[in-house]
Formats: sequence, structure tokens, C-alpha cells
Amino acid sequence: NEYIYVFVRKDIPIADQIVQVGHVCYESGLRFNAKENTFMVLCQVNSEEELCTTMYRLIEMGVEMHQFIEPDNDLGLTALCSQPVSGKQRHLFRKYKLWS
Repeated sequence: NEYIYVFVRKDIPIADQIVQVGHVCYESGLRFNAKENTFMVLCQVNSEEELCTTMYRLIEMGVEMHQFIEPDNDLGLTALCSQPVSGKQRHLFRKYKLWS
């Protein structure tokens, strides 16, 4: 199975979190040609700074990331989505907190 890991900021309103996840999943699905049976794992970060740190850390480990920058309301970088990953590459994501 393949998985995409989506990260969203928890410091924005929940309605915006839901919209940002939709935006980044749609755009990354087009970019990475995700298969129909790809599973999503939703993770949270506390701030835009933590989201940036997460993105750069994963890129340094060889994971392609798609970012979504919200053009409205000056929200900046709001969400990330990984390329589809499987097997041993999934261990790179174990340290991240699931969205709640």
C-alpha cells in the first residue's frame, strides 16, 4: 500500500484546517499521480514555523513534499502533503503527531 502524509497547522481555525487539507491533497494528487488506493495519514503541527521545519526535514531525507500557501487572509503556508510512500520510507513519519 501507498500512503500520503498530510500536515496541517493547528493554529488556524478548524474550518480553515479542513479546507487547507482539501487544497493540498487535490494539488498533490495531480502532482504525484496518486493511485486510487492511496491512503492518507493526517498529521498536525502547531505553527507555520513548525510546518516549515517539517517540510525541510523531510525533503532532506529524500521525501518530495507539496506545499499549499493560502492566498487569502494572510495565512501563509498552511499545509503539506508528501509524495506517496510505502515500506521502509514510512518510518520517517513515525515521530509526527496524528491530527486530533
